[in-house]
Amino acid sequence: MATVGTAVTLTDIRSRLDPNGLPARIVEVLAKENQIVNDMLWMEGNLPTGNVTTQRTSIPVPSVRRLNRGVVPSKSTTAQVTDTCTIFEDFNDIDEHVLSIAPNMEAERMSQDAAFTEGFREKIAQMAFYGDTDNDAGEFNGLQKRFAKISTTKGKPGYQIVSALGSGNVNSSAWFVEWGDQAVCGIYPRGETGAMTTNDKGKTDKTDAAGRIMYVYRTQFYWKPGLAVKNFRKVSRLANIDVTNIKTYGQSTGDVSTNLLQNFIIAKNRIYQPGNVVCYVSNTVYDWAEIMLQDKKNVYITRQELMGKPPQLYFSGIPLRRCDALLETESTIS
Repeated sequence: MATVGTAVTLTDIRSRLDPNGLPARIVEVLAKENQIVNDMLWMEGNLPTGNVTTQRTSIPVPSVRRLNRGVVPSKSTTAQVTDTCTIFEDFNDIDEHVLSIAPNMEAERMSQDAAFTEGFREKIAQMAFYGDTDNDAGEFNGLQKRFAKISTTKGKPGYQIVSALGSGNVNSSAWFVEWGDQAVCGIYPRGETGAMTTNDKGKTDKTDAAGRIMYVYRTQFYWKPGLAVKNFRKVSRLANIDVTNIKTYGQSTGDVSTNLLQNFIIAKNRIYQPGNVVCYVSNTVYDWAEIMLQDKKNVYITRQELMGKPPQLYFSGIPLRRCDALLETESTIS
C-alpha cells in the first residue's frame, strides 16, 4: 500500500507488532531530553491572546526633611510587557482499513498519538529558548530573544548575562531560571486550558493530493502555550560557552574549567533572591559538569542519588538539567 501524505501504511503497522501479533511497546529512540517542559509552571493569562505583566521601573526616593522646609513628593513608575501565545496544532490520520487489520485499534491509535505528544514537548522546549516573533510572528519569544545583549548596567536585562568569553559559532548557553507566578512561567490564553488538548474526531473522509477520497480515523492535537518573564532578574544566562574548549579538562595547558566554574558562580549570583531555580545546559556542558565531580578541589558541582531515581547533578544546590533543545552552535554575543 502506498503512502498517502503522512498516513500510516501496512508496512508501518507490521513493524509495530510484536512476535505474537500484538501491538509492541515502541522504544522512543527519537525522544529528546527536555526537562524544561516538566519544570515549567503554567498560569492563565489575562488576555485572550496571552498576558500583560506590569513591571515597576523605578521606586520613590525620599528626601531629607529640614525644619521649616518641605520636600518634593516622589513616585514610582511602571511599564507593561505583553507576551503572546502561539498555537501548535497537528492531526493524526490513519486509514480505516489499515486500522481494521490492527490487533487492537485503540491501542494502535494511542501508540501513534504518543509520538505527537513528544513532538509538541520538543517544540515547546525549542521555542522556550529560541522563539522569536521577529523571525516568525506566530511564535512566542523565548529566553534568548529577551536576553540577547550584554550590559554592565545593573537593573537591565543585559546585566543578567555573563560571558564565558567564547568566540565564533561553536558556543552554547547555560540558563538559570526561577519558575513561579512572579518569576518565569508558561502562560496560556484566558479561558483556555494550560495543557495539550486531544480531540478524537472519529472516522471522517479525507481527500489526498490527487483528489481521491478515503476514510480515516483522525485525532486532533493543539496547544496554546506562551512564556512570560515577569521579573527578568529571575533569569541569568551564561553565554559564549565554547564547547570545543571545555573538553580540555585535566590537561596541563588549555584547561578552561576553572574560568568556566567562576563564570557559573557569577551567573548564579545574578539571580535576585533565588527560589525555585533550575539550571539548563547542553549535552557537552553537562558532560563537563559531571566530569568535574572527580576534581578534588570542586565544591560547587555535586551529585545526589535518590532511591529509585537516576542520580541528579547540582550546582551550588541548584538542579542541573541536560536539555537537548539547547544548541551548541550559538554565535558569540556582546
